[in-house]
Amino acid sequence: MGKNESGQLGLGHTESKDSPSLIEVLDNQKVEFLACGGSHTALLTQDGLLFTFGAEKHGQLGHSSTQNELRPCSVAELAGNRVTQIACGRWHTFAYVSDLGKVFSFGSGKEGQLGNSGTCDQLITLPMKVLSNEELKLENHTTENGLIMIAGGNQSILLWIKKENSYVNLRRTILTLNEGTVKRWTVDVETKWWQSTKREIQEIFSSPAYLT
Repeated sequence: MGKNESGQLGLGHTESKDSPSLIEVLDNQKVEFLACGGSHTALLTQDGLLFTFGAEKHGQLGHSSTQNELRPCSVAELAGNRVTQIACGRWHTFAYVSDLGKVFSFGSGKEGQLGNSGTCDQLITLPMKVLSNEELKLENHTTENGLIMIAGGNQSILLWIKKENSYVNLRRTILTLNEGTVKRWTVDVETKWWQSTKREIQEIFSSPAYLT
């Protein structure tokens, strides 16, 4: 729900919504994590597939285009690779493939936020580079360290830290809801039960289990 002028809700249209709506195209996929940019959205499935939708003026969807996508669309350049983490900035996106030890970036690079030694927009997914212009390679054979990706407005941060740091949640996943509960919420929209349903939603998403 929310603003949808660029199709960032993935519903196939550009009408804003003030209540939860099901993204039907993903019915057969179990979504494990999601990230939101200024006007675009990225979803990561349990199988490591990356779907993006919404605004693509700067290439932030990774579809080799500047055409907005109104429904979730798989990032073809990463097909065959298991994406394990995603992050969205205002107009750029990161995808981490841990098996390769590589972070792929795409979208706006005006301030160098893509980490590719340039300041141009990038319409396709390419591995991040280091100062020597070689591909950044994170050691993925060790179990002691883990990667945290943070994408802001026009900046990006990669943290390669020890997993034993208890103050950092390295395994970030979204709250899994019972399918029956979601259907009930959808049915309750615009009925006399909607106010109590909204309170139930607020309680669930403010619980310590969700916040951690």
